[in-house]
Amino acid sequence: MDFSITQLLLQALNTRLQPEQLSLLIPELKGVSIHTTHRNQDQIYRIKDILSTAVLMKFERDGNEVSVAEYFHDVYGPLKYPNLPLVQVSSKSKPIYFPVELCQVANCQRYNKKLKACQTTSIIRFASTDAPTRILKCIDMVKKSNFNSDPFLKSFGVQIKAEPMIVDGRVLTPPRLEYGKGNGGRQIILTPKDGAWNSNEFKFFESASCESFAIVSFLPPHKASMLQEFCLQIIRTCRSTGIVMPQRPKYYEQAQKNDSVEMVFKRIADKCDRDGIKCDLVFVALFSSEQYAQVKSCGDITFGLVTQCLLPRTISDVAVKKSYSTMLNIAMKINMKIGGINTKLQEDEVLDNYLYKNNALVIGVDVVHPSAVETHLPSIASVVGNVDGSVTKFHASVKIQPAKQELITGFIEQFSDRLLEYVDVNGTAPKNIIVYRDGVSEGQFMQVLEEELPALRRACKSFASNYRPLITFIVVQKRHHARFVCCHEAAARGRGKNIPAGTVIDRVVTSPNEYDFFLCSHHGIQGTSRPTRYYVLFDESNMDVNAMQSITYYLCHLYGRCARSVSIPAPVYFADLACARARYHILAALNSGLVEKFSNEDSKRTGSNSSCKAESVKTELANIIALHKRVKKVMYFA
Repeated sequence: MDFSITQLLLQALNTRLQPEQLSLLIPELKGVSIHTTHRNQDQIYRIKDILSTAVLMKFERDGNEVSVAEYFHDVYGPLKYPNLPLVQVSSKSKPIYFPVELCQVANCQRYNKKLKACQTTSIIRFASTDAPTRILKCIDMVKKSNFNSDPFLKSFGVQIKAEPMIVDGRVLTPPRLEYGKGNGGRQIILTPKDGAWNSNEFKFFESASCESFAIVSFLPPHKASMLQEFCLQIIRTCRSTGIVMPQRPKYYEQAQKNDSVEMVFKRIADKCDRDGIKCDLVFVALFSSEQYAQVKSCGDITFGLVTQCLLPRTISDVAVKKSYSTMLNIAMKINMKIGGINTKLQEDEVLDNYLYKNNALVIGVDVVHPSAVETHLPSIASVVGNVDGSVTKFHASVKIQPAKQELITGFIEQFSDRLLEYVDVNGTAPKNIIVYRDGVSEGQFMQVLEEELPALRRACKSFASNYRPLITFIVVQKRHHARFVCCHEAAARGRGKNIPAGTVIDRVVTSPNEYDFFLCSHHGIQGTSRPTRYYVLFDESNMDVNAMQSITYYLCHLYGRCARSVSIPAPVYFADLACARARYHILAALNSGLVEKFSNEDSKRTGSNSSCKAESVKTELANIIALHKRVKKVMYFA
């Protein structure tokens, strides 16, 4: 169990948990199997919910209202810790409650929930294998499988070679990146090497202005001095990158023992309204990562405050260890969130012909689905598009849709939002529209062409009846098993001995009937690099193949949160981040009880109360992820 959750339970031994703290326990303990210790029975129960304390929870017994604590006192003896939460192990119609102190976690349970970030990192490190070792293991497994002796394969004349296929690849030229002007007013131009570049000494291309900021701390009060040192270091770093920032925070809010996240944010918002001040940024020092969802919901949805969350380890890295890389990464995120541009692609022939001169609108599209155990969550669709001519600032339109549905139901509305904002900012409509669509399998290509592409056309026509931009539609795939290894060790890069960043393969192993290519746009830091496969489903601009590959590679350098190229184009990455943020908004609403939970199975039933309930909840969820007007116009998801 997470350390912070254990801390909460220890705190509850003497003091009743607040609803905000209780909501942190629910996702951790729900679904866990337990058995009780107060009766000599081996019956196993599954936790349905975590509720208030044994003292506060009451029910009717023999015509009298008694608390759970009183009931257990009379029947089994007094409770030692009556302030601990209650465990509900049955339906709401016939509730059964057990005090936590009388429950023990059953042995040998499979963990079905999403792993913590630290757990995922540990697994990746344990499982990662460098490229040459991986290919040797694959060869060995094929030989041991002895497929060529299989009578079924023989009957079809199928033979499988144990040795991998040798194909030709080439390394694309990386883009040149513009940063802010240096000494003497000279524009700083950097050229990436092996998918990375050093921007430590340079100002951002366009540094934002932060006129006022606030700090909210959910840490214990004695951590205030460390938070103050963090603030000094971050201000110094932000100023070195060109961000205009005041010397000290305008407001500082220390969360009290019984404060909820919303209560603290309301105090900040009330002070801003009272003083007539627009707070550009709020640093939030979290007690644990479980508070993240509630913080982002309050900032993005309720109060319209741009937030930068900080875990205790991050604060320590800056305040104690003085880690400049951590400070710079935070500054990068801040600059993007409050309207700045970290770096820009320097103009060249390809960019001029297909992006800049044609006022291109580059769209990233993604749909994120709930996991198998998240039966109460819908799917989330995000459409992200640039609002500037230099293709650096991206805003998002996010909608919910039925669970597990890949094709976007509200594509017309979401794309129209992106188109209208582009026109509003630039004063002209884009001549070219390039769509990078993530998450679509080969079996869904025809559906995409028959449904999403016409939806895009209808959105353009609704803008103006004679508006017909040139559309390019590209599918982005990461879920495949193709891997490439350098034949010559001298060409390999990094500890993983991977193919260089910018390697493209567009022959032999590509589809004979489709326009597709593999591109490894990033430097493999750990394990074997997985290239991204791109399918060009539709291209009215008749873009040259080399230009298509170069533009795709260039866009992988605009992620902004690090000085590295990433594995997919930045608009697609941003679409994924926007979906993830909306998911946090929904989780915050569900955990706080603002929206009643429903099962996706209920939504499939028609003509029933459960179906009506599901539709009602979906309407509420759509409102829950509706961004505050002040947050819509910034890269809040960065």
